[in-house]
Amino acid sequence: MQVKKLLRQGCEAYLAHVVDLNAESPSIERIPVVNEFRDVFPNELPGLPVDREIEFAIDLAPSTEPVSRAPYQVQFLGHVVNNEGIKVDPAKIESIMNWERPKSPTEVRSFMGLAGYYRRFVKYFEKIASPLTKLTRKNEKYEWNDKCEESFQELKKRLVTAPILTLPDEQGNFMIYSDASHKGLGCVLIQHGKVIAYASRQLKTHEQK
Repeated sequence: MQVKKLLRQGCEAYLAHVVDLNAESPSIERIPVVNEFRDVFPNELPGLPVDREIEFAIDLAPSTEPVSRAPYQVQFLGHVVNNEGIKVDPAKIESIMNWERPKSPTEVRSFMGLAGYYRRFVKYFEKIASPLTKLTRKNEKYEWNDKCEESFQELKKRLVTAPILTLPDEQGNFMIYSDASHKGLGCVLIQHGKVIAYASRQLKTHEQK
């Protein structure tokens, strides 16, 4: 405040920069950040601020090579996304392969919950899963027959061999191929000749009339 008051009164002001020529150059031990990476920086720094470039290097672990381009791949909610597209997480595929035959409606619902999560990868999912879906209906007698076994094994096969779906391009055009019958609906979302997603739904009893 005193300086501002004097400047308003017309007093002359000078800015001085004092340098101690006898000051020692800082050592690594006196700089915490640099001290943490002693194998990178030289033993003695030329001074602060640095008046020249400092050569440094980071040693890689044995048997490793520099990465010229980082791979783009991430696991997200049971999916693996990379530059090729989106696919089912291999860990989930193993769970599906090892799934034993359901012995009750509750176990069928558990399997259908996991399988249904990946329905976008399976063409005509609802049609294939129809025998298993019937077993989960209220007041439906639980009877595992050949159609149920065929449906169970086919779903496992389709999910294990699920295709890699293309990631959508917001700038491109989309095409939808649809199909319908008295029992269900189905469609495929395509862009640039590649499948983005499958969708299907089984018609309920009152909808089939």
